[in-house]
Amino acid sequence: MKQRFAAIMLAFSLLCALLPAAALPASAEPLSGVCGDDMTYTLDLNTKTLTITGTGAMDDFGQHGESLQHPAGPNEWCNYHDQIETIRIGEGVTTIGCMAFYRFSALTCVELPESLTEIEGSAFSGCVKLPELLLPSNLQQVATGAFDHCESLKTLTLPAALTAFSPLSVSGCIGLSAFDVAEGNPAFAAKDGVLFSKDGSVLICYPQGMVGDSYAVPDEVKEIGDRAFEFAKIKQISLPDSVNKLGEGVFVRSGLTEFSLPRTISTIPENLLGGCAALEKVALHEGVTAIGDGAFFECAALTEIDLPAGLQCIDNYAFCFCTALREATLPEGLTELGYNAFSHTAISSVTIPKAITELDNGLFSFCTNLSEVKLHDGITSLCSDLFQGCTALEHISLPESVTKIKSCCFADSGLKEFTFPKGVTQAEDYVFENCAALKTVDCPGIEHVGLYAFRNCSALETVTFGSSLQEITAGAFEGCEALHDVYYDADTEHWNAVSVGTYTYNDPLYRVVIHTTDGTLQIPNDKSPFADVATDAWYIDAVRYVYDEKLMVGVGERRFAPEDAVTRAMVVTPLWRREGSPVVDKNYAQPFSDVSGAWYTEPVTWAISKEIVKGYPLPSKEVPTGIFYYFAPDQNVTREELAAFLYRYAAAFGMDTSARDDLKGFADQSKVSDWAKEAISWCVAVKIIDGMPENGAQVLQPQGTATRAQFAAMLMRLFQTAPQTD
Repeated sequence: MKQRFAAIMLAFSLLCALLPAAALPASAEPLSGVCGDDMTYTLDLNTKTLTITGTGAMDDFGQHGESLQHPAGPNEWCNYHDQIETIRIGEGVTTIGCMAFYRFSALTCVELPESLTEIEGSAFSGCVKLPELLLPSNLQQVATGAFDHCESLKTLTLPAALTAFSPLSVSGCIGLSAFDVAEGNPAFAAKDGVLFSKDGSVLICYPQGMVGDSYAVPDEVKEIGDRAFEFAKIKQISLPDSVNKLGEGVFVRSGLTEFSLPRTISTIPENLLGGCAALEKVALHEGVTAIGDGAFFECAALTEIDLPAGLQCIDNYAFCFCTALREATLPEGLTELGYNAFSHTAISSVTIPKAITELDNGLFSFCTNLSEVKLHDGITSLCSDLFQGCTALEHISLPESVTKIKSCCFADSGLKEFTFPKGVTQAEDYVFENCAALKTVDCPGIEHVGLYAFRNCSALETVTFGSSLQEITAGAFEGCEALHDVYYDADTEHWNAVSVGTYTYNDPLYRVVIHTTDGTLQIPNDKSPFADVATDAWYIDAVRYVYDEKLMVGVGERRFAPEDAVTRAMVVTPLWRREGSPVVDKNYAQPFSDVSGAWYTEPVTWAISKEIVKGYPLPSKEVPTGIFYYFAPDQNVTREELAAFLYRYAAAFGMDTSARDDLKGFADQSKVSDWAKEAISWCVAVKIIDGMPENGAQVLQPQGTATRAQFAAMLMRLFQTAPQTD
């Protein structure tokens, strides 16, 4: 919950930073309004002073300065949060509401009444220029975050009535150098500027701005509270054997460079040293049995750690993002390894203790140096993301005891070959996605191949299945362009009973040779790549062609939209892809004003550089010859315009464009525009265009809008039947 609150506050800070603040007029009438059931405020724009008067509790406020109790709209003072310098709160006010003065970045003076008993969460958070704050003697409660990131606050005196206080109230107060406690306070005491419980047995908070490289905790201290040393500048700390309890996150984000755990502590608390970026050395005694969640999270300078033999548990994220950690030998007595415990570390080898039977989610994910993994015969489950991103992991041998390998387990890894244990029946979703070096996979017991299981395994050449295979789902082999052989340990009849997912995103399977025990075959290409293209449509072969050749990829959600109009941008993009998606010389200045920064920028720039397309002059300008100012990428293309595009492309790339047809076979030949006749004539002659029937005659419909289905058919004919370049 604390982490979630911090994240929300950070997001809000970023949002507020983007909001323009109102400028104070040179001279203006005061602003006023309601800020509680019996409370009003006045903002003097000339003196930059906010005055609050009344009795009882102030309202709590939301992210946009709105009162949560009187939601008529934002209080006007919120608009001046970066300019108000003084706040005066009158006698009678008992509570300052949540986020009341959040991020008042110009605030330097606050006057609080003796009637005040409570300051709610984030009330003064982010008041970065506030140098001091005199808390009234009757104040009883200061909530979490009340003064966090008051970076100029130097000292803080806890009043006599205050009996509960958390370091989170002053988190991020990097200038706070000392605490003091008023005489008569029954709960707290200050010693050398450090806050303790009254009897000195609990160290509550070490000021984040206190100067000094080291600190010795007094011998009478038995407990160090949550976050007590958060952001502290100290590099070394001495803990006496009297300390028998450490709270959560005690040293989080402190400057410690080394740490030795007292022998009285057997369980390392959650987030104990999280974010200690300078921490290089850690000494753990043999009595340590558990390392808590995130205990060493983001200790980026930690290179090695000697884990004690009696250690039984390493919890979630314990060493996550210890990016320099090269060595961590897991003790044989370890019984629990939490998820992401060693994620993003530099370890190169690991041996799993025999008591561990399940390796949790992301345990070694993105350990880019990990090249050796030793698993004992007793491991049963490899969970999701376990070795994801382990790019140095080229080989791994799994024991036959493994029965589950979950989603993304080896995704983005460096594996070159892989054999599933016979007891594994599912290659789960994304399990080997983006394994670019993977060449061979043996799946003896696999029954089900999950969604995108081998997607983008671009080097994958052969896959072997046992006779138990029942289903290969959609997309399982998408992007496996090197795949050429699939071996199946049963006869053709059984193979034909295997369910193979839709052609879309599984197309490499439709090009490979299937080897069965009684021969070879290929999967019939009788499926459509798109949900809206029927297998008996006149253009199905053309759609398959442009999809297989990656010229046209659809419009999303497995739709091709065959009857939609073709736009000018759509026309040039497949031609550009056909030529390898070249990048035009950066010095080439394309002349169009409506092309930059769009998905079609490179295709259009390429097409104009090859004189395949032309543009339109802006009507309000006198345009020099050959210079055009807009392209109209979203404008629909007519059939004769499409013919002209293809004709110019053919000419630009050396295709034979000499053939001509007199067009007498078409009833509407006279409707062809003069500028398009040569292109139409050639397209008909080489059978790119064959017309369509209308009222018993063949017509060209030159001014008709070209559809995506028609364009696909013309592209297929252009590249399959038209005379090609020598």
